[in-house]
Amino acid sequence: MRENAIAKKIYENRTRLHLSQKQLGDKVGVSNRAVSKWENGLSYPGTATCYKLAEVFKISMDMLMTESSDIEKEWKPEHGMESLRELYRIGR
Repeated sequence: MRENAIAKKIYENRTRLHLSQKQLGDKVGVSNRAVSKWENGLSYPGTATCYKLAEVFKISMDMLMTESSDIEKEWKPEHGMESLRELYRIGR
């Protein structure tokens, strides 16, 4: 199923570390059924649990919670003023 990005990331990181759902659940303090529901997109982990998951997976919370895996991309505004001169031109 894994229809959402968080579910996919939990599954991929768990399998990358060769952990069973039970082992991951034990590490973060939940049941293996909870892990299964997360991976299938049926529920989401709480904030405190996401923090524990990020620690277990040795990734940042941003990496776990963002849709895109390329969060290192530099943010650039779509619109904006190119110069201070343009700012004053708009004011008139």
